[in-house]
Amino acid sequence: MSLQALFPAVGSSLPTSSGTLSAVADFEILARALDAAGLSATVGGLSDFTLFAPTDAAFADLAVTLGFSGDTDDPDAVFGAIAGALSGLSSDGDPIPLLTDILLYHVSGAESDAAGLNADGPVATLLTDASVEVTGNTVVDGDPNFQNADIISPDVDAGMGTIQVIDQVLLPLDTPAESDPGTLLDVLKESGGSFDDDNTDFDMLLAALQATGLDAAADDPDADLTVFAPNDAAFVSLAQSLGYEGEDEEGAFQAIVDAAGVLRPEDPLSFVSDVLTYHISPGEQDSTAVLGADSIDTLLGSELGVDGASLVDADPDAADAEIIATDIAASNGVAHVIDEVLRPLDLPMLEEEPEEDPEVTSEETSEDDDGFGWVEGLGFAGIFLALIFLV
Repeated sequence: MSLQALFPAVGSSLPTSSGTLSAVADFEILARALDAAGLSATVGGLSDFTLFAPTDAAFADLAVTLGFSGDTDDPDAVFGAIAGALSGLSSDGDPIPLLTDILLYHVSGAESDAAGLNADGPVATLLTDASVEVTGNTVVDGDPNFQNADIISPDVDAGMGTIQVIDQVLLPLDTPAESDPGTLLDVLKESGGSFDDDNTDFDMLLAALQATGLDAAADDPDADLTVFAPNDAAFVSLAQSLGYEGEDEEGAFQAIVDAAGVLRPEDPLSFVSDVLTYHISPGEQDSTAVLGADSIDTLLGSELGVDGASLVDADPDAADAEIIATDIAASNGVAHVIDEVLRPLDLPMLEEEPEEDPEVTSEETSEDDDGFGWVEGLGFAGIFLALIFLV
């Protein structure tokens, strides 16, 4: 039975950001699982429901996580591997009860579009006392180690309900099967990798790492790092402190790069690299270690102060960053989310004016530096004042 057979209103193809999915060919394993658990009629007979529908590729990822090493394009082999793994986890060797629980966890008894799912908080599912939470395009399930699912084709009309197509199988509990959370870069890539309207994820941090080449360090399987990860809202806040008046991620990112170019025109990305390495500490330090420290070393060579859940940077005037989420596990370290970008230098207030050096005439400044020779000497103040002239 195909997804199209379950929901006749679904068209023959579903658009995604990277192409299209076939309502017949890309959901064979979901339909097979519903049949095996005896839930085809149950789900097909619902009204006003929301179904999180994993693709065949999503089931293949789950099978690989559970130890499958065969052909991931073979639905029979993938489904057999998952059923076998569930049999091993069951006390009596019967995979159906566990499979049923997993499938019920993908269905909500209330119909909602993606926007509503974001606004509603925890979304109750047909599995008793189990819910998911939707943040942006990401569906957060009950397994803290397995990669969270992204909605790749939202708000598909299924007649009596709505389908949200997802790229990972949702798991209601922390699975005892060993799973690899991926590197720190993999964790950041769950943001989707493109600027969007969700300021709680890490699109801008990921873009900065890629622009500077530091993504390779975050992806190094042999690394052992602690990353203090500013979310997109933190980067927008930094851009606004630099004079940016908008709120969108792309504009804010460009404003930060432009400011770095004023400060270090010969190599602006090296300044961005300095800021990023100020957010990385050698060695894996969980929240207990971080919150119990007085100071933390960084790869930049400077220290961060710790004051409760606040990180104290080198700028005494800016608000300290607060740690708002902790212990995001990766195979090569751990990440803690912060709500401000850490600043490795003192950033004077906008109102401050540079003191005029009586030894340097305006004519000399013009000849030597095209009118901006004082910028580098002022450090961060040069960013602000130069931006005023450039606007």
